[in-house]
Amino acid sequence: MLSTDKKEGKRAFRVYPNWDAVKSKQAERTQKWELNYFYQINSLTDYKKYLNCIMKNNALHSTTYTQVI
Repeated sequence: MLSTDKKEGKRAFRVYPNWDAVKSKQAERTQKWELNYFYQINSLTDYKKYLNCIMKNNALHSTTYTQVI
């Protein structure tokens, strides 16, 4: 998932959304940090704004998103 042509990188990582009951201090710290980067998606979500944000980040970080549902 996170690698280059010259170096293999991470192939997976853990994600701790707000509904996940973490079981360690490390997981708790990780969850606290990650929650700043989650999008709340519900019936009031402005999908156009959400997609524009993803596309903006895509251009900034050269990451390819093939599909957003």
